[in-house]
Parts: sequence; C-alpha cells; structure tokens
Amino acid sequence: MSYPGSVNETIAAVSSPSVRGGGASESILRVSGDESFAIVAELFGVDVRKNERGIISGRITIEDGFEVEALAYLFASGNSYTGQDLAEVHVFGCGGVVERILEMMLDRSRLAGPGEFTLRAYLNGKMDLSQAEAVAEIVASSNRFQLAAAERLLAGKLCETTGKVRKEILDVLSLIEAGMDFSEEGIEFVTRDAAAATIRGIAGHLEGILASSIRYEEVIDMPSVGLAGLANAGKSSLLNSLLGEDRSIVSERKATTRDVLSGELELDNCCAAVFDCAGIGGKGSAVNLLDELGREAAKEALKNADMVVLCVDVTMDDISIAGKLDIEVDIVAATKCDMLDEAKLIAKTEELKNLFGKEVV
Repeated sequence: MSYPGSVNETIAAVSSPSVRGGGASESILRVSGDESFAIVAELFGVDVRKNERGIISGRITIEDGFEVEALAYLFASGNSYTGQDLAEVHVFGCGGVVERILEMMLDRSRLAGPGEFTLRAYLNGKMDLSQAEAVAEIVASSNRFQLAAAERLLAGKLCETTGKVRKEILDVLSLIEAGMDFSEEGIEFVTRDAAAATIRGIAGHLEGILASSIRYEEVIDMPSVGLAGLANAGKSSLLNSLLGEDRSIVSERKATTRDVLSGELELDNCCAAVFDCAGIGGKGSAVNLLDELGREAAKEALKNADMVVLCVDVTMDDISIAGKLDIEVDIVAATKCDMLDEAKLIAKTEELKNLFGKEVV
C-alpha cells in the first residue's frame, strides 16, 4: 500500500474505535512526526519543552466558550512506538468533539493512512516484519486463540527462534570457510562429518518447529460444524446448549428456523463455528418460498462444513431422513432422550447406529 507524501511528514489519526450510536467515551488521537509536540502545545496552550514527565493535563478549546478536558502523553523519538516524536491525546467526548480536534491537528499534519503508524515503526527499526504483521493480526483477532498467536508473534518469539538457527548456520559456515582459507596449510577447523552432522541437526530443528507450529491462517479459519436434521429435531436447542446462549429462538411451532444461524464454540485448543439451519422437510410437507430458500441455504452450508452432526428425535418413528441426505454425516446426535425410558432409549440408539453406521451421542 502506498501513502501520500514522505514518511518524514507528520501524520495524525483517531486511534480508538468509534462508539456505536455516537455516544461519549474516551477517545485517543495519535500524532507522529517532527511537528507532534508543537501540535500538542497549540492544542493545550502550554510549552511542552518545560514538561519533564511527558504528561500534559489541561483543556482544549473546541469553539469559543466550549472546552473539553484532555490528557496528552509525549514520547520522544527514542522511546516511541513509531521511532519518531509521538503524542497521544486522550479526550472524553463524542464524535463531533474528536473530529474537531483531529481537524485542528491536521492544520500542521496530514491524515495517516491505514497501518501507517506501524509502517513507520517497521521502517525505523522499532519492530521486524513479523511483529508488524502481528499488530494487524491482533486488531483482526476475534477469539483468544487468534489473539494468543498474534501476541506470541508480536513478542518476537518467531524472530528469536529463527535468530538462534541463523547463528548456528553462520557458526558452521564460518568454520567451513576458515578451513578453505587454510586448506593449503592442512589446518582443518571442522571435519566434513562434523559439519554434516551439525547441518542435519539444524535441519531437524527447523522441521520440528514447522511440525509444532500452527499457521495464523489456520487459527483464523475455524473448523465449522453443521447441525442437520428434520424440522423440530432439536437442532436449535442443541445449538443454544452448546453456545450457552439463546442464539436461536426455540418455539413449540415446528420448523421455526429458516436462516442459517451460527455461533463460536470455544474448545480446549481452538474455536469452532457451529451453525444450525432450516430443517430438511418431511415428504409431502407444505413448502413456501421462504422455506425453500432456507433449505437451499442449509444444504449449501452443510456441504461446506468440516463436520456434520445429524440430529434425530428419538421420540419419532419417522426415519425417512436417511434417504433425504445427500451429504456425509459424521456423528448422529440423539435428541429429546429424556422423553424415553432407558430400555427404549438403548433400543433406539442401536437402531440409529445400524441405520447410519455412525457413532451416536
């Protein structure tokens, strides 16, 4: 991505998320570059050079007679995120107030492009490329596993590991080169066998890292689990139970789910997207346009799922669903088991195992 102007220009932007509905909250504005401290001095009407703590508390005049309280944190180039003079202005106010302060900042700066503060941090040697990528991944993370993976990357764990491997390679290479330089004198710094063994060890180390690593894209692309079954088979109740929330409305009326509803299920070492969709209609059932569209969406979602759980109401004798499925079922979930006595439940479970040839839970 290209940015207007030079990386040495002073840039400014709102660095906190907007509040839905425009309500008041604490907002953060960030400015980076040579003019940063001068901009803060104008906003607060103070001489920042006399400030020893790097924190300014005061009021910013938005319009005549209207002021807001604010804090400014000053970071000199050697101690800042971007590697340039940087300031953060924290203000409690609604969107209009924040926009006005940004306009005042832009009198002596330009609007920062997406990710430009992190770009400057990278260009000024404050972080390596993998850490810069981690910043974007932290912003985009939606669960604790994605966040943990990104935080590990940001902490430099990958760079630290590859740095050690690089040193091992350079060490053995220097010994080989030294031996070549003194080959005529018969001096050998490392034997061929020893060098080969070291290289094999390095290769094994790298293979181990790759084998135990999870790519961030794999963490983002959560496995999906689809709940299939006849209408009123208990799919929505199962979804709500798994997620611990009323993701879908459970009604006494049959076939109340037309849309594909989904939620995020947190497991031991990953998250999975679980979705419930419109029931597969029984033979001869009245089907209107919305029902048909819902079932088509269900079929498409189930075909793309990593796992399909078939929900079967054990109180119903209708097992015609076995002939209606054109998708592979991984697990059969027996629902409404509390409505049968133990003997009938065992018999029904065996019947389902024989019918589908799958594990019944």
